Amino acid sequence: MNYFNKYKKYNQKIINQLGGSKRLEKEIDKLKASNLYKNIVLSEDKKSVTFTRISDNANITVIIPDNYPFEAPSITINETKYNIGSVWSSASTIGSMFEYDKKVLILCHNTMVNGTFEPLVLNNHWYGSPELQIFQRIFAEYNLKGKPIFETIDIIPGGTYQADAFSDEFINQHINDYDIVMVPDCGGPWYYLQNTDLYDGGRKIRDLTTDEVNVNKEILIKLCLKLTKVVKQGGIIQFSKFISEIPCTINGSDFDTFSDALTFYLTQNGFTTQIKIDDESKNIFLIAIKQ
Repeated sequence: MNYFNKYKKYNQKIINQLGGSKRLEKEIDKLKASNLYKNIVLSEDKKSVTFTRISDNANITVIIPDNYPFEAPSITINETKYNIGSVWSSASTIGSMFEYDKKVLILCHNTMVNGTFEPLVLNNHWYGSPELQIFQRIFAEYNLKGKPIFETIDIIPGGTYQADAFSDEFINQHINDYDIVMVPDCGGPWYYLQNTDLYDGGRKIRDLTTDEVNVNKEILIKLCLKLTKVVKQGGIIQFSKFISEIPCTINGSDFDTFSDALTFYLTQNGFTTQIKIDDESKNIFLIAIKQ
């Protein structure tokens, strides 16, 4: 019985590979016929496809897995890798993947997200019900339309990445990688450094001295500026869930609130910024565009 199952599994794998190979050749023919791409090359072993997108001269490499199309291919555009697992299905094609015009990173979210900007239809609650309207306004104002590729990161497994988004390791692997970065971060440094002393047993802000609060805020400013490295030129980073909006002194400069301080330093580092306040939840949203 075990031998039969192994044979059946092996036989199905061969069928899948042959079917995937034939389908891949048809997809290549469609790419060539579309007049959207040039220099289209399918490797002899049919494990990779390379081509150039005519609209922006982007160099694209697609790595084909053994059980294609049941497993998503790996896509690299100008040396930036895209994880398309959350939006891929066996009905998808290589060409259809380039309808996805934005790459979005959501912090502190351990569930895969997919959907569209227009209309705003998403399969998970990362934006929160009260904030839905303001996210719609943000997307509309910055002309964020189409089908984005969503990636999520949390220290808890389940999403695209299990990692600390503020870590050097993650940031260095994703320099200039994202069109949009959303920073609610319910449980990481963004939350703790506003609400507690991360490095002293989680004491609440109310129990910290003024100097300790200022140290917290200065650390958080540095982390936020470091995180902006993953944003593409012209991309957006959006901070929300400002918890402890109290006066602070950072590098000798006094600020009425932490959002004021973060706005100042983002501006100093080449971002244009805008503060929005949701009418219903009263949450603050700081939106910064990388110039």
